[in-house]
Amino acid sequence: MTATELKYKSGFISGCISIDEIREIIVGKTLWVGLRPATARHGLIVKYQKYEQIYITPLTNEKFIDTILKLNPEIKIVESTDKQ
Repeated sequence: MTATELKYKSGFISGCISIDEIREIIVGKTLWVGLRPATARHGLIVKYQKYEQIYITPLTNEKFIDTILKLNPEIKIVESTDKQ
């Protein structure tokens, strides 16, 4: 992650998302369809632009969220009630 972009990579899938375009992060839910470069469970679903979303697994969810909120405090953090 840089001051302006969230960079992700898993195998041959890589890319970046502007931090200003991130609108919501869901904690505690696994993405079963769509772009999922992470293979571990207990990651984060990052919603960005209008309808895009990606599933990531940072080293620690809490540290990632703290850092990204310092860069964009407008991001909504949602704790999922689903137990998957």
